[in-house]
Amino acid sequence: GSEEGLARAGEKFRLFIEIQTRDLSQEKQSKFFNDVNLQISIQIKNNTAEKISSMVAVREMLRFETEGYIGNKIAQMGNHVRECMESGDARVMRHAMVCLEGLASMEGTLAAEFVESEIRRAFTSLEKSTGELSNRASHGEVVSHRRHSAVLALDVLARKAPTLFLVHVEPFFGLIWTGLHDRSLAVREGSAQAVRAVLELVKLRRSQYCDEWYGQLYTRAVRGLESQSLEVLHGSMLGIIEVINRPPTRIQRHFDEIARQILRLKDLKLKEDKSGLVRTAVLQSVPYLAGLSPDAYMENYHNGLLKYLIDATASDTERTVAFVCLGQLAQHLAQGGKLKSSLVETVLKAVKSGLQRSKTKVSCVDEVMECMSLLSEAAGPMLSQQRSIHDVLPLMFFQGLRESMGRAVTAMATHVPSLLPDIQERLLNTISMILARKSYNDIRTGSESKVDVKAPRSALKPRKSGTFSGPAPDFVRSSSNDL
Repeated sequence: GSEEGLARAGEKFRLFIEIQTRDLSQEKQSKFFNDVNLQISIQIKNNTAEKISSMVAVREMLRFETEGYIGNKIAQMGNHVRECMESGDARVMRHAMVCLEGLASMEGTLAAEFVESEIRRAFTSLEKSTGELSNRASHGEVVSHRRHSAVLALDVLARKAPTLFLVHVEPFFGLIWTGLHDRSLAVREGSAQAVRAVLELVKLRRSQYCDEWYGQLYTRAVRGLESQSLEVLHGSMLGIIEVINRPPTRIQRHFDEIARQILRLKDLKLKEDKSGLVRTAVLQSVPYLAGLSPDAYMENYHNGLLKYLIDATASDTERTVAFVCLGQLAQHLAQGGKLKSSLVETVLKAVKSGLQRSKTKVSCVDEVMECMSLLSEAAGPMLSQQRSIHDVLPLMFFQGLRESMGRAVTAMATHVPSLLPDIQERLLNTISMILARKSYNDIRTGSESKVDVKAPRSALKPRKSGTFSGPAPDFVRSSSNDL
């Protein structure tokens, strides 16, 4: 079912538990939960839908406090979660991760033992080298699923049980390259997420070994950039991105070496890289490079890399990534005090072009809207001083109401207050056309209109974001009540 349907099912299950156990003795409560657990054990062996339902049930049981019962069943619930984590199904694994977060956040000796056990289990899955894999495809898939499960688990455990994870940081950095260089894209990306979580942990705890671990990661990543293997190259670029994302001062001295590597790889063509994974990673690295040393970036590399990003917005295969990177670049330069009006105007022109092409080319409207959100936060009032903003606003509303547009106009109204009246008028007219099939100006002059109560609920979402400073017009208020 849909995520909304699963959320409703979870609420009903939690209510069912509360009602069934309300007046039961501790002994009968224990029997009730044993029966539920047995049902989950049976259901988890079935199809994807039932695996997801099982994880929803486990999630709700973890939220339910009952005389220490859940604490005593951590290992059993952990087995359920682990089985789903290794299923290889993305939706099942996502729901299992939520349950793992709940288990890792619990207190007590049994919870700590569970976390330690899961960390060791994840390390074991990463210890086997690629050379040990069987040539049988089915066996390779099983190993890949286990590795994917392992790196996702390490990400969760580093975030939710940081104190327990800290003593395992050294072996983590030794083993995570197995995942970063794995044949599976999902495993490589999951490994990068785990690296990000562990680096955040190291920085927050101000470990005396922080510089050393960053240095080891950097050295290994740079070495991998010389490889001709797609997996090694791509995984090493993902490692570089994590290293230069808010690193300690020591890494900043490697700025020029990192920049040269990025310039070298941006034009690299690998025959087996049909999806452009390396080029995508290079695009994603540019904002973090700018944040690493804004002065050196602006002086030596900005013009060439900005053109690289702008050119990528015209590519059907790269434009979705490029627009988000442009917004991130503006933010990193703003944080370093280096954001210029000329860059803001250049990004706005790219946004205008992207929105104009969205009806005829591969759509990237949501990414363009995210770019506008990031640019608004970075530029602030500077945005209203750009010529292109008056061309961009109508094009944004021309795409129709959607959540990403709601977030973008909210960011613009918040950080560029002078644009608020124009945004309000355009938003009212757009909602009016959806709900009443007339412009707001026509309704305001007193002409009759029939409200279409079947208009999509998403049409009213921008209203909830606070973009209107005054009361909603009558037709919006009446339609909202009917919906």
